[in-house]
Amino acid sequence: MENKLKSGNVSMLLLVSGMTERSLKAIKLVRQVCDQFLAHYKLTVLDVYRDASPESQRVLPVAPMLIGNLTEELVAKIKQQAKEQNFFLPVIRAQFISVDEWRGKRDESGAGTKDKNS
Repeated sequence: MENKLKSGNVSMLLLVSGMTERSLKAIKLVRQVCDQFLAHYKLTVLDVYRDASPESQRVLPVAPMLIGNLTEELVAKIKQQAKEQNFFLPVIRAQFISVDEWRGKRDESGAGTKDKNS
């Protein structure tokens, strides 16, 4: 059994487009790698067709896609597992905030809202 990676708190957002076979495979792959190599992690799955605004549905280039505060080592493990399963899963290393926080920030900034008077 391999040792868990020293990673601290890892938060990830997995963007999927509907609960298709491809989406379910991405969820399973990410959970397998995280369960195997991480002691603690938070994975949020966002179905862009069900949960995201129409604006964000138009700008997402690829789904499934994994975004999170990931170490280089964890990214390598995820990519290795995906390659072994002949599965393409883009991984982006970035600071992650929860979907609720993101929606709150959009509401506070007025992003995505329309002014009736304009």
